[in-house]
Amino acid sequence: MIGLPVVLPHMKLATLELVDSVERHPDADRLDVIKISGYQCIVTRDSYAVGDPVVLIHPDTVLPDDEWAKPYKRGERVKAVKLRGVWSFGIAVKPDVVLGEGWGDLVEIGQEVSALVGVRKYESPVGNDLQAIGGLPFGMFKTDEERYQNLDDLPWGEKVDVTLKVDGSSMTVYCKQVDGELVVGVCSRTQELRTTCDNKYIRCFKEYGIDERVPMLRDLLGFDFALRGELHGKGIQSSKYNPHSQVDHLEFSVYDVLNLETLEIQRKGSEFYFLKVIDEDSTVEVIERDVELTPELIKKYEEMDKGPSGHHFEGVVIKHSKGSFKVINLKYDSLK
Repeated sequence: MIGLPVVLPHMKLATLELVDSVERHPDADRLDVIKISGYQCIVTRDSYAVGDPVVLIHPDTVLPDDEWAKPYKRGERVKAVKLRGVWSFGIAVKPDVVLGEGWGDLVEIGQEVSALVGVRKYESPVGNDLQAIGGLPFGMFKTDEERYQNLDDLPWGEKVDVTLKVDGSSMTVYCKQVDGELVVGVCSRTQELRTTCDNKYIRCFKEYGIDERVPMLRDLLGFDFALRGELHGKGIQSSKYNPHSQVDHLEFSVYDVLNLETLEIQRKGSEFYFLKVIDEDSTVEVIERDVELTPELIKKYEEMDKGPSGHHFEGVVIKHSKGSFKVINLKYDSLK
C-alpha cells in the first residue's frame, strides 16, 4: 500500500480569532490570562472579554519594525515566556491597532493576516557556503511541521507515535531514476546542494555512506523516494540547552519517507512508514508507540521541564495515519 496523500496546511503566522476564555492571573493584580484557539496569552487586566476579536501573533515569528510592534519585541522572535509563574505563548493585539479602523470590512474571523500586519516566519540563520544548485527538485515541498493548535480536527483517540523533535537543520536525501540513471542528491530545507562541495550536509552524506546505502533502499521500496530528516551535531543550532548540538559528530536522523512519484508521505499504517523501512539507529528517537492521542498527552510534552532522557528538548512530533503535527515544549522555547 502506498501512503495516504500528504496534507500540507497553510502555515499560520498571524490570524484573526475570538477570545475563548479570560481568567485573572493568579499572581498579578494587573494581568489577565486569555486563551485563543489553543494558545495562551497574558494581557493587561480587563483589556479583553470572551468573544472579543483579537489578532493572534503566533510563536516562532518575527515582528515588523512598525510602531505597534515595539512594545512586544523581546529578542529575535516571538517565543514562550513565563510571567509570574504562568506561560504566555503568542501575542494578542487589538485588531484596530494592527489592521486599522474598518478592519471588519477587510478580514474575517479565522483568516490568516500575516501579510497585512507584516509578520513573517522566523528562519534560523544558515551559512552562505552551501553551494546550491537551485530550489527543491521534483516537486518536493519544504518540511514545515504544523503546531497542533493550528489544526482543526486532531484525531483524538487514535493510536499515534510520539517522536522527539530534533533541534537541527532540515535535510533531505533523494534517490530517483532520471533518463535511465539512478540519481542521488542532497537538499537543505529549501535548496538542492552540489554533492561536490564541502559543507556539513555533504560531509554527513558521504562520511556515513548514505550515498551508497540509498540506492539499495530504492531496490527494497520499488519507487523513487526522498528521506526527510534532521541534520544535527556540533555547530548546528548551538546552545547549551540543545543536547543535539553538544556532540562532536554529525548525524542525519530520518523522520519521513516521501514517495517522489506521487509526492505522498508514507504515513503511520503504510508498509513504507519510516519506522518500518529505516533502521532505528538512523531515525529520530521514538518516545512512545501506539499510544492514544489525548489532550493530556499533548499537555505532558508541552509543559514538562525536561524530556524522557533528562535533557531539555525542543518538543515532539506526533504521527498518525493521516498526518503529523508538532508540540513545542514551552520551557525549551523560552530558553532558546
